[in-house]
Amino acid sequence: MTPVFSYKNVLAELRTLAPVIQEIMADQSRKFIQRNKKKVSQLVQQFEMRKAADLYSRIQTAKTGSLNTSRLSQYKTSNDIFLQENILPRGQNHGMIMLLDWSGSMSGSKIEGSLVQAIQLAQFCRMTQIPYRVFAFSSPGKINGTCYASTNQSYDWYANGKPNHLMKECVLLELLSDKMSSSEQSYMVGALVSRYITRHFQLGSTPL
Repeated sequence: MTPVFSYKNVLAELRTLAPVIQEIMADQSRKFIQRNKKKVSQLVQQFEMRKAADLYSRIQTAKTGSLNTSRLSQYKTSNDIFLQENILPRGQNHGMIMLLDWSGSMSGSKIEGSLVQAIQLAQFCRMTQIPYRVFAFSSPGKINGTCYASTNQSYDWYANGKPNHLMKECVLLELLSDKMSSSEQSYMVGALVSRYITRHFQLGSTPL
């Protein structure tokens, strides 16, 4: 089982950064959300239009079993004397999981572009109430020089008494989630956009 460094742990680590950095992240978050508000709203609008069209195409009409009193006079010539109702499909059958490569080869503009797209999709999912989670995958990198594994209590180097080599080579950082509060997501957006998160959670290697 690949260890997961939950967003709660990621946030706790980020909150140890200096106050001046906290201010920078908060400012970056506000600017990013405002700058991308129109784009995300357009995505939501397009999604809602397509969802409504798809829903309409799957509406089914069924008889209720209750008599339609306005048609009782036609009972001799027609069997269609019952009230009808439209049945709409219910429930949610989709969610979104995003995986980001958190290796050194993604440094610079590559990771920057990927983070922007992941945030935009996460904001879209939050507005449309689609479950989502964003993970960064990497080899066990370092938090200010300390291995992720050393600060994550759920990280177990052994499985069934034997060394788990997969867990030594791969770790997941949970960056965004529909379980987050609005304030938690805004805080994480600031850390991602400002890229202080890549300085604190250093890029590792691609686990193979």
